[in-house]
Amino acid sequence: MVDDGGTPVSIHGEEFKIRGAEPERIRALAEFVDARFREMEKASRTHDLRRQAVLVSLNIAEEVFRERERRLDDQERTRYRLRECSRYLDGALEESDPAGS
Repeated sequence: MVDDGGTPVSIHGEEFKIRGAEPERIRALAEFVDARFREMEKASRTHDLRRQAVLVSLNIAEEVFRERERRLDDQERTRYRLRECSRYLDGALEESDPAGS
């Protein structure tokens, strides 16, 4: 049963209640974002929360874009390998049946 009040999480010292079907997933996501804020705070020269939030968002978005590109590259390599296997199998079938029946 899902609590309508949401799952309590803390991000950058702020408390939030986030609604969703999977409280454990919500907590894991919040911990991820909170860790990013802590990393940004150490690396950044600014203590402006709004600016930090934008930088954290951009860093996470960059990771998402890289992962998408990696998956597209993987898919393209897989398609290439499948085409090569198909050509190999077509050639093997032609060799095993020279009459073309």
